[in-house]
Amino acid sequence: MLFLNKLETKTLGEIRNEIRRISLDCWDMPNIEGSTLVASHASEEGSDFLIEKIVGEKDSFSITDLALSQMCNKLGLPLRYFRRLNESDSVMLRSLALENLNQLLANYDKPFMLRMYQDKIRGVLSERFSNFDAPEIMDVICDKVRDEDFVIRGCQATYEDFHIRLTSVRPFKIANFDKDVYFGMQITSSDVGKSALNINAFLWKQVCTNGMCVPMFDRELFRQKHIGIDVDVFNQGLIQSLKVLPTLKSRIEDLLSNASSVLIDRDIFDTETAVGKAFKEYTLLPKEAMRILDEKNSHYSNTKTAWSVASALTEYAQEEGVSFDRRLMLEKIAGDFVGVAYKKFLA
Repeated sequence: MLFLNKLETKTLGEIRNEIRRISLDCWDMPNIEGSTLVASHASEEGSDFLIEKIVGEKDSFSITDLALSQMCNKLGLPLRYFRRLNESDSVMLRSLALENLNQLLANYDKPFMLRMYQDKIRGVLSERFSNFDAPEIMDVICDKVRDEDFVIRGCQATYEDFHIRLTSVRPFKIANFDKDVYFGMQITSSDVGKSALNINAFLWKQVCTNGMCVPMFDRELFRQKHIGIDVDVFNQGLIQSLKVLPTLKSRIEDLLSNASSVLIDRDIFDTETAVGKAFKEYTLLPKEAMRILDEKNSHYSNTKTAWSVASALTEYAQEEGVSFDRRLMLEKIAGDFVGVAYKKFLA
């Protein structure tokens, strides 16, 4: 895993080299029929699985939770039902989960593509999935983005996901704001089908190293599913995003100036309001949201404005113990408060 936080300094070329090192342990098994695979429990007491290839070059592999869920979805095996059986204390129920899985594998007549990391199955995808992975993404970024034009604010790369944040070298000034607001883009993708390849407009506050993803015009700058994507498609998407970014600054200034003056009533987070319901959809319950805001909001304002609420959420997102996926989710909520989606919440 590569994890680059705000305190470290690396060039885009150095990040590319580290991602390439991760990719050396990644490989694929295309065109694998379900009937050539047999699942077994890794131990009598545990719920972890081994997947054995029983035709051709025989071998057995561990499987990630994500890959197992992808396999179940493709086989038509309800995931919640399967997990309830497999995570039971009952040996009989865990055996039933295994029996269901193997019966469906034996009768599945469409080919899988198994994406591997060392001896682990990291993804179970269809043959339609286009392999355009983190090393190829970084090649395009290094070709089109100059180190002197952007600052790397963070990067995470694993055998599943890729995420990088790039902002302007200098902050831009906004009325009623400090000088530490930077504007740029974040690029996110997944080698195993968790997400599309996205480029979003991005705000970054230096004081608290907070990230905030602002959904400009209610859309991403670029989005492409991993079907039919290649280097030319992403190359053109990145070129266009780099052209569009400078034109968005005035719109961002208007959004933030308005957000700093819009007061947020505590009752807005009640479960029956539009905002409360939206928080619940993000799996951030209103009670948890209010705790975060009560603890963090005073750092930014004596009153709750859309900006201070967004800043409180993004500060919480940086805390130890908050997963990377949840951090992105919290930053998306924060962006909704100062972006165009904020008006939709109040509608």
